Amino acid sequence: MNIAQRGLILVAVPLVFELVFVGSLWMLMKSADDESRRADHAKAVMAHTTYLGKLIYESMSNAVSLAYHGKPETSLLYRQVAQEVPKEIEKLRQLTKDSPKQESLFKLIEVETGLTMRKMEALYQNVEAGTMEPLMVMPWVEKIRRNSHVVITATRDLNMEVMRETQGNRSSIETRAYLQPFLIGGIVVNIVLSVLLAVFFSKGITMRLAILAENSALLAAGQPLKRRLFGDDEISQLDRAFHKMANALTAAVRKERAVVEKARDVICSLDADGRFVAVNPAVKESWLYEPEDLVGRRVADVISDDDRSEAGKAFSSAMSGDTAAAIETRVQRADGTALDVLWSMTWSEADKTLFCVVLDNSQRKEVERLKQTFANMVAHDLRSPLTSILGTLHVLQEDKGTPLDKDALAKIQRMERVAERLLKLVNDLLEVQALGRGKEKLRLRETSTGFLIEQAMAAVEALAQGREIKVKEETEIFDLNADGDRLVQVLVNLLSNAIRFSPESEEILLRVKKENSSAHFSVQDRGPGIALEFQSEIFEPFKQIKQIKETKETKDSKIPKEKRKKSEEGTGLGLAISKAIIEAHGGEMGVESEPGKGARFWFSVPISG
Repeated sequence: MNIAQRGLILVAVPLVFELVFVGSLWMLMKSADDESRRADHAKAVMAHTTYLGKLIYESMSNAVSLAYHGKPETSLLYRQVAQEVPKEIEKLRQLTKDSPKQESLFKLIEVETGLTMRKMEALYQNVEAGTMEPLMVMPWVEKIRRNSHVVITATRDLNMEVMRETQGNRSSIETRAYLQPFLIGGIVVNIVLSVLLAVFFSKGITMRLAILAENSALLAAGQPLKRRLFGDDEISQLDRAFHKMANALTAAVRKERAVVEKARDVICSLDADGRFVAVNPAVKESWLYEPEDLVGRRVADVISDDDRSEAGKAFSSAMSGDTAAAIETRVQRADGTALDVLWSMTWSEADKTLFCVVLDNSQRKEVERLKQTFANMVAHDLRSPLTSILGTLHVLQEDKGTPLDKDALAKIQRMERVAERLLKLVNDLLEVQALGRGKEKLRLRETSTGFLIEQAMAAVEALAQGREIKVKEETEIFDLNADGDRLVQVLVNLLSNAIRFSPESEEILLRVKKENSSAHFSVQDRGPGIALEFQSEIFEPFKQIKQIKETKETKDSKIPKEKRKKSEEGTGLGLAISKAIIEAHGGEMGVESEPGKGARFWFSVPISG
């Protein structure tokens, strides 16, 4: 039985009793009202019948007195009394019309009263005219008396009938008197029953809710819950859901603890004073400390002296808000050696705790050092010799004193092209490294989109004419704060790629427009397109478009194979450099393409820089 059904019983049982009691009281009140009306009716009938008999008696007395004494005031009294008789008759008619027996008795009274009054009126008229002999008065009076006796007898019978009908309901009075104690007792029982039901249901609900509250406290304390509640009501369903949630939370906490304890990276938490609250076991292998040796110590104690100031600022900044923060420092391990680490921190305002994941950064630092060493080697050991070789080859071609034969000149020109390609590769490698490390500083200044398009179009004009390709422009002219040379470099790269991979005599669309607070550039070609699985790779270093677009569409394209091979020669770093330039501006770059339907390369940069 659910709570709603219990509540319905709690309301319905007392309500049924109340309805029964109210109905009984209403019937008793109605019966009492009916009896009161009948009693009033009986009083009224007896009052009017008594008054009618009095009027008849007074009329007869006045008529007889007038006949013997002839006083004028007696005549006036007779008239006054005689005029009241019809009024009383009419009142009795209204009182007896709803009862057939009373009405039949009233009609007898009405007829006899009429005969009596007519005889008295005749006596009165004869006395007034002086034609009534004194000896004849008594016979008239006797006749009138007999009629009046009939009226008196009829009124007595009417009164008796009214009393009989009134007394006939004495049983209902006795019934009311008999039922009254039962009604009072029933009301008391109903009150007691309502209180007992309320206490029973409320106690059952509150006890079960108390178990739920206790289970909540046990869950918060990490202790086992009490056994499940039985039943199918809402509280039992809530208890089952609570146990299910508790089991899921317990499993999640267990898995989380297992992840933290078995993680290879150091995971720790710091209080608002920068002291270790908890540290996972990975600190023993990474930092050579036991976890319990760090709990309670300040984090500054394990950070190298050179990084302590910057680390303190980073920790304070992280604790000032809920945003995540990161910083690279060196940690002083237990054996005195230093370890490069990367701190990733998140502050919890509710717990007043800074949660940290500390990654071992030594390998990445070593890779960066190797990359820097390689870049320095490339810059000094490759770029300088290649520059010298190109200069020498150029001098050999320009030497007028000892002209070269045709075959030697062709070999030198091939060597020059190879050296230029190697030098471009070296320069691109150095540029990618500089952009990736943020060492290449942008020279931001106000420039116009019209100027950028003009410079880019001039750079690819010869390439487009050689392929008989037309570049169509849809350009909005507006100013933006950016490194114009770098953006021109990106546009030239995208336009060059589109020209190289488009069929001859095709059209390329260059579009520039303003979108909210960004400048949006796009280059749309009608080439073979790029398969979806390759679109995520084309911005990676050394991923040339020829490797990705060498599909059936490329093979079946209108570009001759020898021209396509020549046009596709490159370092595979152009798009990687372009994306790095756009991201350095705080923008983004992407591609949209379907095989056989061309490709649309786009990038957007903030207008305000």
